[in-house]
Amino acid sequence: MKIEQLMNRSPKLNEKDRQLLQFIIHNKKEIAFLNTQAMATFCHVSRTTLLRVSQKLGLSTISDLQMLLQNEQRQEINALSFDKVCTLYHEMIDAMEKIPLHDICRLLDSCKTIYIYGTGNEQKTMADECKRMFASVGKCVIELFDYGEVEMISESIEQNDLFIIISLSGETKEGIQVAEFMKNRKVKLLSITRLQNNTIASLCDYHLYVTTSTIATHISYELVAGFYMLLEHLLLYYINYQKGDFL
Repeated sequence: MKIEQLMNRSPKLNEKDRQLLQFIIHNKKEIAFLNTQAMATFCHVSRTTLLRVSQKLGLSTISDLQMLLQNEQRQEINALSFDKVCTLYHEMIDAMEKIPLHDICRLLDSCKTIYIYGTGNEQKTMADECKRMFASVGKCVIELFDYGEVEMISESIEQNDLFIIISLSGETKEGIQVAEFMKNRKVKLLSITRLQNNTIASLCDYHLYVTTSTIATHISYELVAGFYMLLEHLLLYYINYQKGDFL
């Protein structure tokens, strides 16, 4: 059953409840696979409000509401073809061209050392690729693998250095610890995360967001190629910045 059907059957919903549910329906692609706290943050309400509205629909928990959204998404993406995936990538690229990168490139150009940290296995692969990219244009890049390494090297990090954190969700416990630790050392922080409100991005001075898509059939798999596209876009923009094309 769809949320719209439950709304029509529920006499308990007031106007604000219906506005919230309409917002959820309109943004179901972005919301469906978030955790409950991230979902509440995205909707600009508390988890208590989300639970109350879910219960007015006849559901027991917020997770039940998310399950409805996920089921709808699975039905919509079930027949996802390679052509559609290519279309999604074209949309990502179009969106990237609109991202303002001038200030970030100025920061990259002026910093002595770039430190980079990825919160998970895939993100560490992205961090390694980012290291390779910017080392190729003469930047000193140091990759850090965990909070212990961040603490150990912290005395060597200067205020004119740049610290980059790559995180898919922006909500991992150690990633938040790293961001808070470096923020207290007054180092410039750049986050690269999925396009959503998240804690790590809120702690950083600069933010780059990536739109991802989830293929949900008998499995759930998130397409993360957009992160690699963004890193290459940033590198190419930086090369042109060094040449003076954007000054």
